[in-house]
Amino acid sequence: MNVYNVPNPEKVNFVSANKLNISEEKLETGYNGLDRLIGCLESAQTYLFYGGVFLDEFVHKLIVRGCKIGTVAYLNNTNYYSEKTLLHPDKIAFYAKREGIEPEEILKRVFFSAAYNELRQEKAASELLSRIKQEKSTKLVILHNITKFLSTAKDRNKATESVNSIISSFWQLCSEYRIILVITTEPRNETAIRIPNPEATSLMMHLSRVIVFLRDRDFGAQAVVIKHHSISTPAYVEIENSQIDIVSNQIRTRLDETIKKLSDSFVPLLRDKETRDAFQKLREVWGREVEAICNREMPTLFDSINFISNLHNKSELEELVKRVESIENRLKETKNAKP
Repeated sequence: MNVYNVPNPEKVNFVSANKLNISEEKLETGYNGLDRLIGCLESAQTYLFYGGVFLDEFVHKLIVRGCKIGTVAYLNNTNYYSEKTLLHPDKIAFYAKREGIEPEEILKRVFFSAAYNELRQEKAASELLSRIKQEKSTKLVILHNITKFLSTAKDRNKATESVNSIISSFWQLCSEYRIILVITTEPRNETAIRIPNPEATSLMMHLSRVIVFLRDRDFGAQAVVIKHHSISTPAYVEIENSQIDIVSNQIRTRLDETIKKLSDSFVPLLRDKETRDAFQKLREVWGREVEAICNREMPTLFDSINFISNLHNKSELEELVKRVESIENRLKETKNAKP
């Protein structure tokens, strides 16, 4: 039976940060409520975050914030043929601009390795470990979806040993070089449990100083702290997806700009006064229904405007139908009332 090496702080040959000329770093996630609850992410400490859709947003933001203090090493574990997780340039650019960094700089400060299957995982991890040893400026390591291949492994015990070996190697290196280590994974499919456990090995749970479940919400996520070194658990805090309000504001601005352009360059070309007047009425409707127009599921801004306009036209037609029916009824009553 294969036995993986469980890290033992007493047997690890540490080198002082002073000798390596490495400074201690603290990193905030950028989500105020979460930062107040768990504190900053600290050098040489391990953190485990798990969740669903919001976790991807969380990782993108953390990568950008990590680039503010140094380079970031990122190991992505993803099934290439299904549920592929990638770094999205638009998300990187969004958070980079918010942090006052040019997106191109982020790309220069992030180096990553990807594992698309169980067999590739150890090699990808080894390549990233070698790069970290070369890059003395590495301040943050993110092992994303590290247990991704356990559920489909032919031999789960062997696959678990492999994951633990990878975790052990990164933990020792990050401890020695005083690097923040963040591990992410998915929640287990435990519908009957209010707070599902992470799809994590015992070693991951043991080494993690803080463990947080990011439960998906419409507005962002609910962070549930299930392990922490100094606060009682479980502890809860609501955190918002910072893109929601900002994207809505951007759409509002674009809507105002689009309406102004239509008013200045399109409406004056309309021949019929009735058509020009109709535009002004629709403009009032768009103003009242701006929340619906900001719905990001619509492909384009004009799709939203057209949809709202059609709804308004439909409501106007329904009102006309009611009026015509009312007039017809009164005419019938008048006709029947005649001697």
